[in-house]
Amino acid sequence: MRRFLIAAVCALALTACNPERPVRDHLTLDFADDRDPNQVRVIAATTFTISADPPRELSERLDAQREAIIAGRDEWGIRFAQASPANERVIFDRTRGALQHVEHSALISRDDLHKFFADLPVTVQLTRGDGWSELSIYPASSSRATREQREHYERTLHFWAEGAAHYLASMREIYSYLDANPRRAQIMFAALITNDPDLILTEDERALVNTAGEAMSELQSRLDAIGENVYSLTEEADLVQQPLSTDVTVRVPGTILVSEGFERHERNVTITRPTLLEAVATLEGKWLEPDPLLLQLRHREGDKPIDIAVLAAEPRKAAPVVTALEIEQAVTKLLQPASSYRVRWAE
Repeated sequence: MRRFLIAAVCALALTACNPERPVRDHLTLDFADDRDPNQVRVIAATTFTISADPPRELSERLDAQREAIIAGRDEWGIRFAQASPANERVIFDRTRGALQHVEHSALISRDDLHKFFADLPVTVQLTRGDGWSELSIYPASSSRATREQREHYERTLHFWAEGAAHYLASMREIYSYLDANPRRAQIMFAALITNDPDLILTEDERALVNTAGEAMSELQSRLDAIGENVYSLTEEADLVQQPLSTDVTVRVPGTILVSEGFERHERNVTITRPTLLEAVATLEGKWLEPDPLLLQLRHREGDKPIDIAVLAAEPRKAAPVVTALEIEQAVTKLLQPASSYRVRWAE
């Protein structure tokens, strides 16, 4: 159990200095701008979320990106130039001299919107009918990852899926034991999640808890793995799976008539790329319920502790056998974009 706790602390320390997405991009296509119905306002926002004292390689990578943004040589600056905007504005926010946020916006002719995406593996179409307009985005396979990044991500994801299969098997053994010994549920979950030295377990219970605890620790460490130039595993997942490097919001001036692929809201639709951790969390309850690992991952950045009594009282289920391939395929499917995104609105 001590090995489990030390490894978990190391994993959390790594995450603290290397956030899942140290750079976050958000693209807004605002068709509701009332200046000219033949134009669209495009807003590209980039935010640096790096914490104090990051690894040197990560600092160097982010500093190079900041310099490119300031010089107008970053990918968004180049895309705006390609679209020949009618007007353009760039706002920089700095903290202690370091660029923390930039917002680049411009009015672009609707007919030139496809030029903005010309270097990306997506097809963007804008069509108009009688009283309506429609935007369609068709993603292709991502070409953003290097060969080294793709190989590291695929290798690590496969390694993680094997560990996840081992974790599920170990929890199935615990739940089978608790089915026969339901009064031991609270102390078993307490031993699995806390480091209370006063807990008294039988030798068999201690063996079950140690096996599952070490599997949980190993999975957290693998989720926090880093690759070339200190890219987090979530960043590599984005590069491998997502042709777009950004979340997207489309604002429309009228009633939304049709929405496919997008998340739909009242007057806008969005594309929100899940992080690797969010994709994994979506699997909660699919093969194991309750899932102590996902509970810990969900609580690890918050102050609210897991309620052991509530956890122990929940109904339990565990799938008989889950293979690493099933887990890997499920995570990959959750990370992939929709085959198409389409929104039609009334003009």
